[in-house]
Amino acid sequence: ADGFPAADTNRAGQIATGFSWKFYAVCDLDTAARFDGLSTVKISVPGKQNTPLSATVEEVTEDKDNGIAKIVLQCQTISAEVLGLGCETVQVDLKTYEGIRIDKAALHIVNGQRGVYVKYGNLQRFLKITTLYENDSYILVPEDGKLGSANEVRLYDEIIVQGTNLEDGKLL
Repeated sequence: ADGFPAADTNRAGQIATGFSWKFYAVCDLDTAARFDGLSTVKISVPGKQNTPLSATVEEVTEDKDNGIAKIVLQCQTISAEVLGLGCETVQVDLKTYEGIRIDKAALHIVNGQRGVYVKYGNLQRFLKITTLYENDSYILVPEDGKLGSANEVRLYDEIIVQGTNLEDGKLL
């Protein structure tokens, strides 16, 4: 299971099992604090190796006197792109979200409920949403929406982003 050198066995080549490599980074203390409680992350090198690889957070060592921290990530995945990397700038994804992306301008609050107006035939309907992630330009909601639940928006719903006189059940 540990592999063995070809010279010791009169064979050509070597059997290698298991391979891991480490990525070392230096960052400020605020960035290092974002790694607290994380055991796995995704790393990629934009432009050279774009497919995110799973990595484990092996070590976060803070140097409070200098205001920096050392981060060590270990990855078990190897490819030709990874072997060709040297000193690179990587993208580290601490958390990822999957869902339906909705323009932030479509958000409305009706009777204390966050939701969006959706076109159903000639009618406009107000559907409640559950927010997975939100920034200044968009909202991400789960894909498993069902009427009567906390998240009612489903994939392929026609969301009304802008309009006047929006009201649940009103004609368009």
